[in-house]
Amino acid sequence: MTPFDYNTAGAIRPMLPDDLDAVLRIQILAYKPHLHESRTTFAEKLGLFPGGCWIGGRSVAYLFSFPWLQELGVGLNAPLGRLPATPDCLYMHDMAVDPAFHGCGIGRALAHTALASAKRMGFHRVMLTAVQESTGFWSRFGFKVVSGNSNRTLLRTYGDEERACLMIRDITAPDVRLLREV
Repeated sequence: MTPFDYNTAGAIRPMLPDDLDAVLRIQILAYKPHLHESRTTFAEKLGLFPGGCWIGGRSVAYLFSFPWLQELGVGLNAPLGRLPATPDCLYMHDMAVDPAFHGCGIGRALAHTALASAKRMGFHRVMLTAVQESTGFWSRFGFKVVSGNSNRTLLRTYGDEERACLMIRDITAPDVRLLREV
C-alpha cells in the first residue's frame, strides 16, 4: 500500500451526521461483530462533541474522541449521556480504517489529528481502549498500558477474548514525532 496522499485519497475532515452510514460500513469491515456499536451510540458521540470526530480519506476511516475523565473510562456501545463539566483528558473512543487501506498512513493521520486537537484544547493526557491486539499500533504514538486498572468491569463490555486494555499518553512534553509525521 502506498503512503496516504491527501491530494488523491481525500483529507482528514470533520465528521458530519451524513457520514454515519460510512462509519457503520467501515466498522463492519474493521471490527469483529461483538465490537460493533449502534448508529445511536455513534450519533450521540458526534452530537456531544463534533469537534472530536473525523472522517479520513474518501470515507475510508473514522475517529471519535471527546473530553472525558480519566478515572471513568468508556464502555462499548454505552451511552455517555453528557460530557463532564471538568474533563481531564481527551478520550479517543474509536478509530477504524477500512482494511483495504491498512498501511497507507490514514490511521496515523487520524491519530495525529486527535493528538494535535488535544494539545490545542489544553489537555495533558489522551486515553483510549485498545482492542483487537492494537496495543502495538498505539504504543508507536507513545501510549502506555494503564497498569493496576480499576476499570476491569467496564473493559469486559469489549469482550473477554479481546483483552481490551486502557492506554494513556502524556502530551505535555514536546513530541518530535507528532511534529514530523503530521
